[in-house]
Amino acid sequence: MRQTNAFKYMYALEQMKVQSEEDVDTLEDIRITIKKYMSNSAVGIIYENLIILISIASAVVYIHSTYALDRHNSYQDQRKVIDVIDLVFVSIFAFDWALNLFLADSKVYYFWR
Repeated sequence: MRQTNAFKYMYALEQMKVQSEEDVDTLEDIRITIKKYMSNSAVGIIYENLIILISIASAVVYIHSTYALDRHNSYQDQRKVIDVIDLVFVSIFAFDWALNLFLADSKVYYFWR
């Protein structure tokens, strides 16, 4: 009886290992497919250019908020708008970072560079 339970346990562990390896292979296939698509398609080029434009817009908003807003009386109203714009930019940059981390060949290298 004890030996039968041990074999059942080992069989269950082996099945979990096989299923886990299949899940990893599927995720790796998805990662490679998205990476190839983003690097070789018009969508990838548009996405990268859009991120560049958003970076420039973010810098302009930062410069505006540090210099121009201090000189106006309507600082509080404009500050709320700037905060919303910053939140949108942060969300976009966080998505971009997470996407690039997912697509990276070496997650550790990408994370620390």
